[in-house]
Amino acid sequence: MSDYLLRLLGNSFIAFMAVQFVKDVAYPWFKEFRREPAKLKSTYVGTINPEGVGSHKISVHLRRSGYKVSGLLLFEEGNHNGKEYKLTGRYSHGLLTFTYWPKDSAGTSEGSGTFQRLPNGDLFSGYLAYSGQSASQVRTIHCDLDAAPPKPHYSEMHGSR
Repeated sequence: MSDYLLRLLGNSFIAFMAVQFVKDVAYPWFKEFRREPAKLKSTYVGTINPEGVGSHKISVHLRRSGYKVSGLLLFEEGNHNGKEYKLTGRYSHGLLTFTYWPKDSAGTSEGSGTFQRLPNGDLFSGYLAYSGQSASQVRTIHCDLDAAPPKPHYSEMHGSR
């Protein structure tokens, strides 16, 4: 009886893992391959100009699995230089939507983004909505995100040897 129970538990575990693989890996890959042929770049850069605080250079770093996206929103220049925000969202039919929140527990700013892919394929145009640390209201700001140029290979920076 115990052999039967062990085989049943082992087979149940294998079936569970197979279902998880199909749900988390195979199905998202298939959806991406068949329905959304446009590829996302891994990094997009843009500039935002919130009222009264000057401009900020930002970068959005994305990982994609099917329709799901995750990654980081980084402030690279400006008053908030160095701040990092985790993001999670969705990319479907040329529309990128996500929510973001501070990577560190001390931050209180959070928000969302909605961007439409423009016909050239490397540019998104849209809005960030955010609630800042000092403001008690939600604000929106327009932003264009352009695909970041690929980083040069080591041999290109230092010459071939």
